[in-house]
Order: sequence, then structure tokens, then C-alpha cells
Amino acid sequence: MAKLLSKIFRDSSKIESAELVETGLKSGAMPVSEIHPGEKGKVLGLVNAVIHHPTQSSHQFEFEIYDGTERLRVVYLGQKALTGIEPGATVLLEGRVVREKAMKTMYNPKYTLVRESN
Repeated sequence: MAKLLSKIFRDSSKIESAELVETGLKSGAMPVSEIHPGEKGKVLGLVNAVIHHPTQSSHQFEFEIYDGTERLRVVYLGQKALTGIEPGATVLLEGRVVREKAMKTMYNPKYTLVRESN
């Protein structure tokens, strides 16, 4: 039974990832996996984590998205929060990708809230 449940969750995760990639492509976005550090890109993804830095004296708002291919770290300097950005929200981001902390990252990208979390 555990193996069957594991397979069902794995298969549904693959379907959700494929649907997310397809939605991104329809909106003119590129898969995160195809954007190389140093390039500008437009990506659509699901916010899966918001990271709070309560001990930092400077304001920094950070979250992670997943677009169906790869995770992307997003950092807004000088911000404590952004309206609507919370786990489960879908966002369209446009900016330059860099590699930091072994992860692709965008700093202060233009963002559009596509769908709020439920």
C-alpha cells in the first residue's frame, strides 16, 4: 500500500509540474532550467516558501518559486514583504538571473501576481 501511495503522489507531482511548465510557456515565460546565470528571463512559478530574516537589520524579503523544472530564489532588497506573495501564489517574474548559494536567484525582479494562494 505504501508503494502504491508513493507512486500516486510521484505521478501527480509530475502532472502538476508539466501543467505548471505549460502554463508558463503560454504566458511567454521560459523554464527556469533553461535560463543561465547572467541572462535576463521571464518565469512563471508557484511560491513554495517565504523566508523571513528577523535578525537582519536591513530589510530583505526572500521567497522561492518552483516552475515545474527548477527552483528559483527571489530576493527583494529594501522590502519587508510584497502584497500577495505567500506560499501557494503564482507569480510571473522578469529579471536577471544570477547564481548565488548554489541556486539560481533573481534580485528585485519585476513581478505580477497571477493567482493568489487559496
